[in-house]
Amino acid sequence: MPHVTASVNGQTNGSAEHAKSDPRVWERPLGDSELSYFLPSRHEGINDMFVHIGFHAPPALFTLERVSAVWAILRTRHPLLGARIDPRSYDDVRFMYSPPKSPDAAIQSAQDNMEFRIQSKDDLVNTYLNGPRTLSNDRLSYVVVATPQDTPGFPFAVDGPGQEFHFLLAAPHCLGDGMALYRMSDEFFEMLASEKTDEDLKDVLHSEWERATATSPIPEPLEARMPEPAGKLARVFEKFDYVRSQDRLIGGHSFPRPKMKQGPRHIVFPTYSFSPDKSKKVIKTCKSHGVSFSHALFALCNIAWARIQRGQRADLPMMMYSALNLRPYLPPADTASYWFLSIGYFNVVLPSFFPRTVDERKIFWHRALQAKKQTSKYVGSPLLLGRSRQMGLERAKRAKVWAKEDDDAAAFGGLGNAAAQPKAAAAPATSAASAPAPKKPPSVALVGLSLLGDLDRVFHHDRYPSVRLHALTPGSRVRGGGTLLFGYTFAGKLWLNLPWDANGFDRAAIEAFWEGLVRGVDEFLVE
Repeated sequence: MPHVTASVNGQTNGSAEHAKSDPRVWERPLGDSELSYFLPSRHEGINDMFVHIGFHAPPALFTLERVSAVWAILRTRHPLLGARIDPRSYDDVRFMYSPPKSPDAAIQSAQDNMEFRIQSKDDLVNTYLNGPRTLSNDRLSYVVVATPQDTPGFPFAVDGPGQEFHFLLAAPHCLGDGMALYRMSDEFFEMLASEKTDEDLKDVLHSEWERATATSPIPEPLEARMPEPAGKLARVFEKFDYVRSQDRLIGGHSFPRPKMKQGPRHIVFPTYSFSPDKSKKVIKTCKSHGVSFSHALFALCNIAWARIQRGQRADLPMMMYSALNLRPYLPPADTASYWFLSIGYFNVVLPSFFPRTVDERKIFWHRALQAKKQTSKYVGSPLLLGRSRQMGLERAKRAKVWAKEDDDAAAFGGLGNAAAQPKAAAAPATSAASAPAPKKPPSVALVGLSLLGDLDRVFHHDRYPSVRLHALTPGSRVRGGGTLLFGYTFAGKLWLNLPWDANGFDRAAIEAFWEGLVRGVDEFLVE
């Protein structure tokens, strides 16, 4: 549970009641899932999320005063965005939040964590993905408003017709998931383009500030909201079930990597959008076959890769993974903020071969239905939350070991607390006379899928008619040798996006896979 401590002497006071002039710091430890995202991010910002939105709008909306007021409201309403992270050891990492001392201080803090630029979309995204890290332990959110053309007076009030702008919102993954980014972006545009005057927005900020200084603002971690197993036997069964479910995950395919290191991590982000008419046909075709586009995307990946392999390693299935929003399966959060991490993971395993006597279209739709069946079975299991809890625990344990290895390799005292840094777990000793353990089948995923669904249900375009959103690019600072496929609908169009490390994979294989995905939409999903 979050608790409040005096920032001067560190004495604990469990009550949320305090004078606004009394500087307090709310704090709580990161949960297992949050820790598993934080530890890998420390050096290069791995997993730092972002969303880019391209839009047309009147330049007069983008004054420093108005944008900073809106950003201050959002940062005060969602306190983790204005918090900092205090890493004391690999096992003890804490969110620390001190409410702004005044609404004016909130605006100043917002201005310190935002920027106006003259920059194109590709340059903006490339700078975030491949440049120096934007975020840090002391900066957990950042906004950039950019325009590709030099507008005299920008970002001060300028009259004129709508012009092209780019919006980028960034936050580390340990704070929440992509849906929080998209929902907040929608709120940003709604407030910015509203009929509220700048003074009205400051009144809203004052109300948010009063609320933030009166109650515990930090949402609880995911694990605190999960129902605990009812007794020792239930806890043992939960662990047994998780191990058994993981043992069933067999995958023997991965993208080939270059024989020699090509250079430092460099993320490229090919994006393809389909016309509104074609997008409608794709969705209609999927519905007619009893699946969603998300299910079909698993099958598209499967077919694209199988064509590249041409029967190689056909005896081993192909595995993919995807994130799962756990919010619908948990009790309502005791917070007004939607910025908290609440995701698990599931896998889909499909054959990697083609029966020669069966039409490829029939194979495709059968595998899309298999993806749906596997997804529904995992999501509908009464053991879902227990498996998610155990997965978070396992991911946190791995993250701690890898963090120590990273710090040792870089000779970097990343936590500033060397005495508290644990050693990596040693492998158990084995007797030379003992029988060799049976060889386990491989459990490697080819690619991860981020299935965002219809984002036009998240963005209320009709609430800000003076702003026309036309493009959205999601993503994160992918680790070296990493990739992630995004599929979603936005502005009436279907989009595919595949950020990948250009120095971590065989370029020809990834490009062939990408071309196969795009071509597969026309081949299988347009009837």
